Amino acid sequence: MAITTVSASPDVPNSHPSERDIERGRAIETRDVPSILKHLTKYRSTTFGKRACVVGALADEDGLYQSPYVYVTTASTDRVDWMRRLPYPAEFYQGRATHCLAHGDYVYVLLQVDTDSHQATNQTIVSVVKLDARSGRLVRAREVEIDGVGRGASRWLNRSEDVFQVEGNSIRVSGRYRSMDSDEIEAFSTTVDL
Repeated sequence: MAITTVSASPDVPNSHPSERDIERGRAIETRDVPSILKHLTKYRSTTFGKRACVVGALADEDGLYQSPYVYVTTASTDRVDWMRRLPYPAEFYQGRATHCLAHGDYVYVLLQVDTDSHQATNQTIVSVVKLDARSGRLVRAREVEIDGVGRGASRWLNRSEDVFQVEGNSIRVSGRYRSMDSDEIEAFSTTVDL
């Protein structure tokens, strides 16, 4: 579903969109944008050309879990051009979009998803999501893999800009990881093909 240009209006009643309205990975209905903007925790805003990409997360009504969101605005007016709830595996607990960059005709979003609500058993999985910059159409998502480190490791990135950047025909992702059977925290830096 394509989203046309919309403006956030404070006159729209405060209501969270239903699961039916925001199935994983679907574009957001224009009527739901103001409510989401009001409750969205914004992690970062990145300007590209005359537009800006904003990433964050929206907690459910009970504040128990977060869903990752991205939207693109016309930078001079803050008018929302499109908004999307980003998909992640249904068996995972929650997710957040933490970084965004634009390159060519695409927007790339860093998605960090938690597997469990309990810190002791949680793993954070990191993915790069590629979206069409004009429409917000999901092109693909790729999990960030670290050479020599299996899926039994939690990965995360801090909020600085230098941890997520274009490098040639790839995106460099730099962060930290901890294997589930170790207390040591290690640094990683890897690339994901565009």
